[in-house]
Amino acid sequence: MAMANLTESLETDDASKINSRAQDLTEASMKLGEAIYKAQAEAPEAPEGMGDDDAGEPRGVDEDIVDADFEDLGKDDH
Repeated sequence: MAMANLTESLETDDASKINSRAQDLTEASMKLGEAIYKAQAEAPEAPEGMGDDDAGEPRGVDEDIVDADFEDLGKDDH
């Protein structure tokens, strides 16, 4: 699709032209999605140690950090 056709479609009130261009856009995005999916399927496997074992943890998390609750046993001023 030429850029002139896109610009013309954006400046029209003709519903059929708008719907036609929307369909073109949908088809183009589906082709792009298929290409991305195919490229990911053909990609080499991740190096050892980078597989599913690390999938649940965000990168850069310090493994020494412990989440804990505490109770203040000091004198209560209330």
